[in-house]
Amino acid sequence: MNIIICDDNKKFASMVESALLEMNFPNMQYEVFYSGEHLFDYTLKGNFANVYFLDIEMDGKNGVEIGSLIREKDDKAVIIFMTQHREYVYQVFQCLPFRFLEKPFKKETIQKIFRETVDYIYMSRKFYFFKIGKTQYQIAYDDILYFEGKGRKVSVCTKQGMYEFYGKIPEVFQELDENLFVRIHISYIVNMDAIRIIEARDIILSDKTA
Repeated sequence: MNIIICDDNKKFASMVESALLEMNFPNMQYEVFYSGEHLFDYTLKGNFANVYFLDIEMDGKNGVEIGSLIREKDDKAVIIFMTQHREYVYQVFQCLPFRFLEKPFKKETIQKIFRETVDYIYMSRKFYFFKIGKTQYQIAYDDILYFEGKGRKVSVCTKQGMYEFYGKIPEVFQELDENLFVRIHISYIVNMDAIRIIEARDIILSDKTA
């Protein structure tokens, strides 16, 4: 697992670094940046990680700008924003952050969020299995946008296309991980990672489906 920590306050960057090292996860590699500008340039050159701890408020390129660039290039990256001001939470929704770390934070909070991150990455690599005729299919959770029930059949919309198989929405939902999928209607199950906008009566997904 590759991790990037970016905070122009070396004290906070060091706290995150120390908390992660203390957890002693196998195969963990990380880099620390003390400048948003440096990380932005590093990312522009095609260097990416699995997990980012980003300070929102930095001189020059801030965490929101960096997060937007990361999300544009990698829809699977896990972004954790660090901030001293709660009001910024609503301004970074377009970056699809996984969690927020409110400063000043404790070591235990950092470690708790990182454990949740590891669990999330593990779950997102799970597969949903179904049959069409005699052919068995497997679709990665993070490739699924939504399921739609249509009588005795279920359609699953994925990033690769649409599939239809015999089944019922309640049975499909029981097979899925409720930390990743939500049943928003009697006929629909949505991957929460695919949600981009929540309005009064509509949910808009990453493929513009409403």
